[in-house]
Amino acid sequence: MDTSKMSNFTNNISDCEGRSAENSTPAKFTQRSWTAQTDGRCPYIPEEDLHIVAFISEGSSGRVYRGTWSTGFQNGNSQTLAVALKWIRGETASSQCQRELDVLAIADHPNIVKFYGYSTGVNAGLPLFAESGTEHSGFFLVMELAPNGSLASLRGALKRLRDSDPVSHMKLTINFSLQIASGLQHLHFNKMLHLDLKPDNILCFNEK
Repeated sequence: MDTSKMSNFTNNISDCEGRSAENSTPAKFTQRSWTAQTDGRCPYIPEEDLHIVAFISEGSSGRVYRGTWSTGFQNGNSQTLAVALKWIRGETASSQCQRELDVLAIADHPNIVKFYGYSTGVNAGLPLFAESGTEHSGFFLVMELAPNGSLASLRGALKRLRDSDPVSHMKLTINFSLQIASGLQHLHFNKMLHLDLKPDNILCFNEK
């Protein structure tokens, strides 16, 4: 079954009465210091365990890379996991990362992208910056990697399916819609609103 999961909702936090995050504080959010982030919900991942493989996309607050996370050894073999590394940079990187960590730590749901931890650095296999002379700073959120990209990237394939097999297209559309609604229901139950729901922020998986 194709699985859709939501992402990129954590910058827009509000309560269920529609007030923005600037004017309200959701009851379940806490402002923890960075030294308290290793409480099991927001584990710190050492820089040496993370490696950047390829660039995925860029937004106003940072970039997203495809990477690997060395999770340890099993039966004498190194275990690695393909991950998405969301790099948050700029003057507000610390506070923004704190907000995202707070939300991701409680947004545990099959239709919301999984969060593994955070780091203050990575082993870069390619330049982090296109601009010369720019120093690497900021935070990295280590998240589940969507192998099939976003729903927006599948727009062409979905149009072709609609033209060739309308029934299958309708079934797939309903399937995606139900999964998106399930993820939204979980956010609303935890007094969070997405506020930026669009095909670019719906990531696609191929889970059975």
